[in-house]
Amino acid sequence: MMTDIGIWGIDRDSRAGTKLDLAKRVETEEMLEDVLVANPNMLMRRLQLVGRQVPVETGYVDLLGIDDEGRLTVFELKREKLTRKAVAQVLDYGSYLEDLSESELATLIVEESGNNGIDEITDFDEWYASQWEGSIKPVQMVLVGLGADANARRMVDYLAERGVDIGIVTFHGYAHGDAMLLARQVQTADDPRTGSGGRISNQKAAEQEMHRKADEYGVAKLLQDVRKSLDYSVKSYYTKTGITYLQRTIILPDDAHVRTSHSVKVDGPGKIRIIFSPGPSIFAMICSSS
Repeated sequence: MMTDIGIWGIDRDSRAGTKLDLAKRVETEEMLEDVLVANPNMLMRRLQLVGRQVPVETGYVDLLGIDDEGRLTVFELKREKLTRKAVAQVLDYGSYLEDLSESELATLIVEESGNNGIDEITDFDEWYASQWEGSIKPVQMVLVGLGADANARRMVDYLAERGVDIGIVTFHGYAHGDAMLLARQVQTADDPRTGSGGRISNQKAAEQEMHRKADEYGVAKLLQDVRKSLDYSVKSYYTKTGITYLQRTIILPDDAHVRTSHSVKVDGPGKIRIIFSPGPSIFAMICSSS
């Protein structure tokens, strides 16, 4: 884990190096949120922000965005070092938004867009369908600050290793003449296959936990058979007890756009639950290994 970031200015001719000084903390704090709204790619590649200071039941989401795969992302910004309180806040906001239906999320985004430097979205379904297929869920969470203390990092590591899609982005400001440079550090759970952090590791951990549950409940073979029969989708996401398969958007007779899905869940000893969500209706069935 990096604890210090050193940046040097190098003279092209002499190759002499001059270490840059950390900018005054207050300068970085004052500019951080405005800079990120103007340059969302500093947070994530091809990120599109859809809300700033978005009101939810227990507070305000600092930044709300859609990532390059079409998933809703909650950003909790602290103009200081991240602490355990920030972790609790982002979990609170993320869980609240996850509980909303997709139509409720679409309404919230439309209502909050067009303010505070965020581009206006008048028809969310049309805007979303023109760029992505699938669903804006499950919600992912990112903490952003000027460093993070040991407690915050420990908590995020613990959650990420157990399949929660949460990460940390920290920035450090450096004075370079009259300019300021921002250095970014990203922390997520390590992926043993690539040695880098990211969603793969979170999904891998969730998949491993799902298989562990299936073995524990004696439904490993049944899970394998069900997956072979139902594994047709645009995208799929693992949870600790199953898989959600996301389908293409369909248009109902009343011209409503609906993103359908089905899921497979290890439901208990000897049982697997399959839930189909074709449009506005939901149908569930339980398969038994006996």
